Amino acid sequence: MSKNIIAPDQLSGASYNFNRMVLAGLTLNEIKKQRLKTNASLLRKDEWKVIDDTIVTVARNRLHAVQDLIDRNLTKDAGGLGSLLAQYEKASGMTEAEISMSPITDSEEDTQTFDIASTPIPIVQKDFTLDIRRLQASRRRGTSLDDSQATEATRKVSEASEDMVVNGVQLTLNGNKIYGYTSFPDRIQGAAPGSWDTLSNIYTTVRLMIKDARDNGDFRGPFLLYTASEQWDEMMEVYEDGSGQTARDRVLDKFPNLEDIKPLYNLEDGELVLVQMTSDVVNLQIAESINTIEWNTHGELKSHYKVMACWVPEIRSDSKGRCGLVHYTGA
Repeated sequence: MSKNIIAPDQLSGASYNFNRMVLAGLTLNEIKKQRLKTNASLLRKDEWKVIDDTIVTVARNRLHAVQDLIDRNLTKDAGGLGSLLAQYEKASGMTEAEISMSPITDSEEDTQTFDIASTPIPIVQKDFTLDIRRLQASRRRGTSLDDSQATEATRKVSEASEDMVVNGVQLTLNGNKIYGYTSFPDRIQGAAPGSWDTLSNIYTTVRLMIKDARDNGDFRGPFLLYTASEQWDEMMEVYEDGSGQTARDRVLDKFPNLEDIKPLYNLEDGELVLVQMTSDVVNLQIAESINTIEWNTHGELKSHYKVMACWVPEIRSDSKGRCGLVHYTGA
């Protein structure tokens, strides 16, 4: 699996004009339009559409944990490629509200304290090339642009992005690290009461995970439960009590604050992750969504392409280390 991840200020391979446009604050889409407008691109508009459509389709099929955050609007604008760190304030709590009959009753005054937490925003990238002879040959044949390289590059970027959300990545900036669901230090950790090849253990495990979230910070959902591939297969077993329900059906039926259960292929066998899908628990900080850039070399005879995204999961906890993320092993 590709983990082609670099820091935003180390973006390599692009031309001088591209770097100049980035420094001027242009987005990747604005840069692409500028290159088409000035005929600096080897590709025609319809050929760019082939690549763009390919990226959207492949990314949607390969991004699961990432897409769940996007679909629920759990995203933040990180401010473009020039943003190296995402930051949030870890706020302390307040005492309980007071109830009285008079609006002029003085309640206890609180002052929250705030600590800054930071997460580096890396670039996930994969490059490929196309020479002018192959491009002109496809045009002479009247065939559309071969999108196989764009497909594979997008798949690699999507896989690396998924792994970053699930497991984090070994990359630091000024001492700040990138954590995922299974590596965030403040996550609630536990062990399943038994293997999921015994159906009764499935319901019990999920109940304990939801209870842990509630007891360790009053997190009450909505939740998504992610399972490793083996545990997903075990959830498809049907109970022998005549109900016709699978274990997945029964769990979703019993816990209304559990929104869905999905497999994540980046989880190790026996791992489970329960995430409260709210902005105080997790956000996807996006400096640039997945896209493609182009630059030319060899006297415009060779075109280079970089499928890239500049984003990072920002998993949050409060000043007491409470977090709506539960990670179990041993299922």
